Amino acid sequence: MSYTRSSLLKKPKQNELPRDISQIYNIAGFDVTKRENLISLDGTNCLYIAGNSIVTYNMLTKKRSYVFGLDGEGIGCFCMHPSNSLIAIGEQGLKPNIYICEYPSFDIKHVCKEGTERGYSSMDFSADGEKLSSVGQSPDFLLTVWDYKNERTLLHTKAFGQDVFKVAFSKDNDGRLTTSGTGHIRFWQMAATFTGLKLQGEIGKFGKLDLSDVDAFVELPDSKVVSGSETGYLLLWEGNFVKCRFVTSSKSPEIMFDGSVSPRSQGTVFGDTPAHVGGVFVIIHDRENNQIISAGADGKIKWWSFTAIDLAEVDSDISMDFPLKLKKELLVGEGVCVKTMTKKGDTGNWLIEDSNGGVFDVNEAADPPQISKKWDFHAGSIVGVDSSAVDHYAVTAGADGRVKLWDYINKKVIMTAENKVGCSTVTAVPKNVDEEGRTWAVGFEDGVVRCFYRGDGEELQLRQVTKPHNAAVTHIKFSPDGKYMATGSEDGLVFLLGTPTPEKDSYTPVGFMTSEDSNPINSISWRSDSAGLLYTSGDSVTEIDTSDPAKLVPTDSHKTYEMSVPTRTFRYKERPTISHNDNSTEQTDLNEEEEKKNADAAAEEKVVVPKTLSACYNGISNNFLIGFGVGKAGKLYECNVEEEYTKGEYHIGLKLDEDTDQFFVPKITDVSFSPSNNFLMTTCDDGSTTVRPASTLSYYVRYKIHSTAGCTSSCMSWDDEFFLSVGKDGLLAIYRVNPTSVEAAAKSSLAANIVEKEATTESIISFTDSGESSTPPEGLDEIFSSDAEGQQKAAAAALAKIEDITESNAYSIQDEKLKKEEDAMKLAAEKKKEQIREVIRTLQTEYEQLVKKNSMLPKEQQLSEEEMLVDPEFSDMLKADGADMMNEVVLECRHESEKSSVRLEKLMAKYIDVLDFESFYLKGLKNGCLVKSFPTLKLGKKLLALLEHVRIIMKGEEATMQRKTTMLQKGNKTRKGRASEKNHKSDDGSTNVSVGEKKLSTFEMRKAMRAKRNAELAEMDEKKPAEDADDVRDILAIEQAILHLGDYKIKSSDDYVVPEDQQVNTEKKRRQMVLLEKSIHTIKCKFNQRLTNCRNNKESLVKLIRENNEHVMKIDKQLEQTELSASLWQPEMEAGEFPESRTFFTVADKEGFTKSMEKAQGDLWKASVNPKSIAASQWNGEEELKKPKDPNELSKTAKKRKKRNLALASIIPVLRATFNPVTDGEMLEVAPGSDLSQLEIDEMSEIRKMLLHERSVIINKIEMLVVDLDKEIGDLRRDRIVYSAELKAAELRLLVLGEELHLLNDFEGKDDMLANKLEKCQREKGEVVANISDCHSRLQSKKTELGVWQHKDKLIMEEFLKFAPENHAFHEQLIRIFKRKIKRAKKKNEAEGGDESDEESDYDEDEDEDEDVEDEEVDDSCPPGCDTNLYENILKLREKRLDQEEVLGEFQKELDDLKKTHDRHIGRERQINKDLSSTSVEISKFQSEKQQHINELLVVIPLETSQVHLWQVELDKDGKEVPGVPENPTLLRGAVTMRECAVFNEKRLEELRNRIGELEDEIVADKEDFKGLHKEKSSLEKEKVTKEKDILKQSAKCDELQLLKFGQLVDIAALDKISVNNNDEVEHKSKSAAVETSNENAVYKINKKSKSLKENLLEITNENTSLLYKIAELNGRQFYLEKELNGNKNQSVADDGPTLRAETEERNRLVALVKLQAKEVDALKAEINLLRRKGGSIYAPGGDALPQPPQSGEGNLMSQTM
Repeated sequence: MSYTRSSLLKKPKQNELPRDISQIYNIAGFDVTKRENLISLDGTNCLYIAGNSIVTYNMLTKKRSYVFGLDGEGIGCFCMHPSNSLIAIGEQGLKPNIYICEYPSFDIKHVCKEGTERGYSSMDFSADGEKLSSVGQSPDFLLTVWDYKNERTLLHTKAFGQDVFKVAFSKDNDGRLTTSGTGHIRFWQMAATFTGLKLQGEIGKFGKLDLSDVDAFVELPDSKVVSGSETGYLLLWEGNFVKCRFVTSSKSPEIMFDGSVSPRSQGTVFGDTPAHVGGVFVIIHDRENNQIISAGADGKIKWWSFTAIDLAEVDSDISMDFPLKLKKELLVGEGVCVKTMTKKGDTGNWLIEDSNGGVFDVNEAADPPQISKKWDFHAGSIVGVDSSAVDHYAVTAGADGRVKLWDYINKKVIMTAENKVGCSTVTAVPKNVDEEGRTWAVGFEDGVVRCFYRGDGEELQLRQVTKPHNAAVTHIKFSPDGKYMATGSEDGLVFLLGTPTPEKDSYTPVGFMTSEDSNPINSISWRSDSAGLLYTSGDSVTEIDTSDPAKLVPTDSHKTYEMSVPTRTFRYKERPTISHNDNSTEQTDLNEEEEKKNADAAAEEKVVVPKTLSACYNGISNNFLIGFGVGKAGKLYECNVEEEYTKGEYHIGLKLDEDTDQFFVPKITDVSFSPSNNFLMTTCDDGSTTVRPASTLSYYVRYKIHSTAGCTSSCMSWDDEFFLSVGKDGLLAIYRVNPTSVEAAAKSSLAANIVEKEATTESIISFTDSGESSTPPEGLDEIFSSDAEGQQKAAAAALAKIEDITESNAYSIQDEKLKKEEDAMKLAAEKKKEQIREVIRTLQTEYEQLVKKNSMLPKEQQLSEEEMLVDPEFSDMLKADGADMMNEVVLECRHESEKSSVRLEKLMAKYIDVLDFESFYLKGLKNGCLVKSFPTLKLGKKLLALLEHVRIIMKGEEATMQRKTTMLQKGNKTRKGRASEKNHKSDDGSTNVSVGEKKLSTFEMRKAMRAKRNAELAEMDEKKPAEDADDVRDILAIEQAILHLGDYKIKSSDDYVVPEDQQVNTEKKRRQMVLLEKSIHTIKCKFNQRLTNCRNNKESLVKLIRENNEHVMKIDKQLEQTELSASLWQPEMEAGEFPESRTFFTVADKEGFTKSMEKAQGDLWKASVNPKSIAASQWNGEEELKKPKDPNELSKTAKKRKKRNLALASIIPVLRATFNPVTDGEMLEVAPGSDLSQLEIDEMSEIRKMLLHERSVIINKIEMLVVDLDKEIGDLRRDRIVYSAELKAAELRLLVLGEELHLLNDFEGKDDMLANKLEKCQREKGEVVANISDCHSRLQSKKTELGVWQHKDKLIMEEFLKFAPENHAFHEQLIRIFKRKIKRAKKKNEAEGGDESDEESDYDEDEDEDEDVEDEEVDDSCPPGCDTNLYENILKLREKRLDQEEVLGEFQKELDDLKKTHDRHIGRERQINKDLSSTSVEISKFQSEKQQHINELLVVIPLETSQVHLWQVELDKDGKEVPGVPENPTLLRGAVTMRECAVFNEKRLEELRNRIGELEDEIVADKEDFKGLHKEKSSLEKEKVTKEKDILKQSAKCDELQLLKFGQLVDIAALDKISVNNNDEVEHKSKSAAVETSNENAVYKINKKSKSLKENLLEITNENTSLLYKIAELNGRQFYLEKELNGNKNQSVADDGPTLRAETEERNRLVALVKLQAKEVDALKAEINLLRRKGGSIYAPGGDALPQPPQSGEGNLMSQTM
């Protein structure tokens, strides 16, 4: 399927001239706002979008080929097919299309329709080229997948709720897509479901990372996605979650996994530097080189390893950052922002789009890389263009601050001027000011006007600078006589400056005028005679009379330049048209329902108040041409300041029969005449421009080159051959105009009354320019450039341009004269025609007379109408003409009718629509009470904006207060936690850890109990008040008194201090005013709503009364008492109660108006109708009036009764037969003279009673309802009186607040300065406090660590004493060696790599008490006789001690540094506190100063006479003043000054009087409390003495227990400090293992020795026992022998003394030996018990513990014993 472009072109617009009479000459510029707006298919050509065209640029020939869009509103995006054989073009407009074209022919092959509402933002072909995806712009953001070959939609869904920047298919799976845009990235999958193929999208979750716009992304082969962010980071997505964030690092990420970097410290090692500074706009996957390329706002292109990105893994619980090592980077240029990158075919070069308006050619493979700038345009919007008045040069001014001078014939920039501030407008200086035409005046956004001169150099020269405005300059216009330059600005000023003169070569200020409401100036125009200056602002057009230069002077030249000159103002008043049926008969037959609908539609229609956009004078007259804003856009209007309505309308491109949304109707942004005044130029915000001849403004040539962003300015060359336009898309469009052809086409169209013309040429479809040459388009003459070369060519062409008369039929001089005579003959023919018309009128008169005579004849002689018709066809023709005339009359009446409607709408808009509630009243039904509403204006946009601003500020203050409260609570919790931690810490610095699984030992339990007790004591100490502290109850009472009792100092007194909560500034005062206005509005609205509800109740009640009266009249009729119905009361709603009913007219009103019109003979102003009253039912319930009520309709009571009777009749058969539901409840109809049965008489009596009862109930019910309503109205009246007083007081207060605000504006500067100063001090104090807290915590940590190391030092000393106790023989020599200072080599720093080869030695300082020991006095060798192992151990301990001292020295140094830092921060805090104090004092003084000025304002306080009490001081009998104020003053003063008065609320004054008695009662109560406190103090002191005695008693008991248990007093806290340092646990375990091994060996030896000793002891004991047995046996034998000897011989006894002595000695020796052995046994047992004690690590494997190897002394004793 294929299409022709001409068949798809839209038809020309209303009055548009043929499109082939002008040609496009060149389109310069580049739209930097579009994404991916540059594609290079080979090394020669590149494609980009320029407004409404696709441009193919040949970089060798520098020629551009343009293919224009077909939908007419611009091109949104484009993309290439993977084969580069097709190009998809997505357009913009109303329901735009996607055109699939062949490349490079651009022949249309397929058209995809209805894929979005307004335009396409991005497209992409699938990898196989079979599908196309597209994303729409606002408002639908529709994602569509196309089968473009069959031109059908496969899938579509909404991509997101905000802008979508990009859509892309996966290169590896056509079923996956990815979209990204504002604040999101989304991953799509085409999934097959049971209902068919669907798009399922998962939104990307940023998780811990900040939400970001995503401009660029690329999908990896394994479906992971790498995207950029606005902060410069690269993100890796897996699924719909961020897997990691890449940070730039010079270190390889592999070290994360080799253990050298812990996960928690990777942030410190690698940092958090993003890939780019600013947004990332380009991400490319170079599959050929296996790398990822990124570029962004920092102007750098960076290359990354694909493998490192693809395999990146992080622990998200610790950090999301993954370090990525950069392979290569390239800086394109300073200030460059890379927006798009595209590869130039197979060349390896890159084309780079710079968002600042440049395009670069980059060869990154070269060494060094080669970068060249291909072209340079404006960066963004071009705000103005104007051409020279003498040559073919033009200047463009951009929002980027650049001013460029163009040789538009040669299509190149000649000069450029750079500025720091953006431009806002540009105007060429006219010839009568600059004869050379080389100067342009440029306005800037900061209100400065600069004049640039085209000199002979390479840059524009700055000639004049002036600043007439404080806001952006919107327009600059020179007066035709060259005397003045007028400038307009967004600040609402029109400034006149005198142009340079020979006497003064500068612009001199004349004066300025201010627009109404200081609205921005939209346009400026001078009248051709310089006697008038026209400017547009807001919704008005103002003309300034500049005819008299004497009046153009400031009102007070010494103070201001503001002028007061005569002005005239014009505001738009439309001539509307409405639609009616032409047939008046049908109009009269319209039913009432249609009339109501038309009336409602007319009432809903609102008056349009269009804004004035741009205007210019139309010649020397006061007529001007103007374009309006929304509501009246789409046309160019001709107006006159002296006339009320517009004089003419000209279309600018919108068809009359198009049903176009008003929002998309183009609005005119600029209107101006060409320098020759032959053509009028207009530019529109839809990107279109028009050129129309000044002689026939109805017809125009329309150009649509710019995008929908809008066209900002246009101009024509001095010879009308070129037309230039610029737009917000950054394009400069140059058109070649054939002025003769344009004027001729306009005249011919006017003569033929052509409205539309079909396009018959392909010239608008595509176009190829001539590069940088001046070759003209086909069919147009060549215009030469104004440079030297062009002037030479022009001179040569002028000589060759003299044309000869070669045609034989050319007009002679006589022929030309005859042509003029022909025109005169035509004029004579017209006069002859008029004479013929007069003859016809005479014949008509004669015919009428004949008809009259015919009617007077008898009927049989009269001719019929058909017979009198001489020419029937002529009669039909006359009827047709009559119908046309009737239609014309109808149109004239329609105009007057619509004019009246518009007037009414304007009045409604001016006086009614601005009201929330109109002024109406409500009158009581019977009490005559009348209540009026409060007329309430709607809240204006400005006030609503201020209210929203105040709401945001109050919400922010509330959040700030909540945040401060939260921080304070957190701080309290933190302090409590620290105190708790500190209190729960044990004395050795370690916290008590509860044992979960293991059972606590007795020691640990007691230790925990002591820690808990210490914590409780510390907590109690914290709560203990200081000696000079105040009672908390007193402090609370004082605060309560300050809050509630108030400070009644006079604000004008010198010692008055403004409380902090009453300090005011402009923002607070403005907030008070806004809230007060809102409160006033709310009070009025609430009361009006109550009044409206009551009015509705009254309306309902009136309707109910009417219905009930009708029913009562029906009852009276049945009861035959109709005379009572005449006295029924029927209220009516008054017209003043329903002002909304002013536009409602009944049929009677309309008939009355018709009669009045007839009496006034058609004079509308004399005819009128004044209805007396309008019932609410007629206004609101017209439907009810149309349908007459059924006279037989029953009331609710009758309906209930009838329903009940019907139910009974359905149950009882007898009643069913006689029951008639129609006549039930009514009196029976009885014929006169007929007899009634008793049953009928009873029935009629019953019915009569029922009807009388029903009538009574209705009357009473109405009375009750009326009383209730009147009571409600009376309540409203009382409330209104109260509200009126309150509202008046509020309005007076609002006036005072306004005066105070005006006064505070003068103090705003200093107020802001002091606030900033206070904020700065508070911020610095917060930083210093944080630093102090940090230093304090670090000091505590260092002190704790220092204590641990000092404890280690003590352990080393204790270890030394174990080796060499004080009683050791070599203790003195070994301790000298141990404490000796020696030279030690410094240890190499492993962190620095150990590069130092020289060993530096120094002295280790010994801080012990033996510093006086000199090195040379101590021999470092082992003392003679000392154990060598012991000596080696001492040396090792010395090394350990020296290492320990080095560590302690470092700790002490760090501790000293921290102390210095802490002291420095403390000093800084003191200084900041001083600054805070001085600032607070300054603020307080400044607030007092403001209060003094506020006190000078007069405040109106409404008071009643009964509220004013003035008295004189009364005197007693002695003539002395009576102190105090008398309650009932008898002497009133005649006059009093304000200084002697104080305004008090009566209630507050009474409270203060009562407060005197309350204070006296409080004093008595406080005295009683004081006595009670004394008693309580005495009892507490006694209790304290008792507690102290108990403490002493318990302390003595504790000491006694310690002496009994330990034999001495023990420091429990010191015992608790003994603990094992966790840092040395591993070292101690290793040492413990070694000691255990050696001890096991020693135990084995001791066991073996013990065993042998036990055996020896046993042998000795046995031997001793046997010897004792022998001694005993021998003693017994000796005794026996002595007895025998003494008995047998009977001899005298011998001297046995020596024998006994020998036996005694032997016995004693043996006893001593046994005791000695027993002592040795006891000694062995004591050593065994010693080894078994706690702390010992040696236990016998299976028996009793054995003693350690004996020391030297013990060994001697053992040897002696053995």
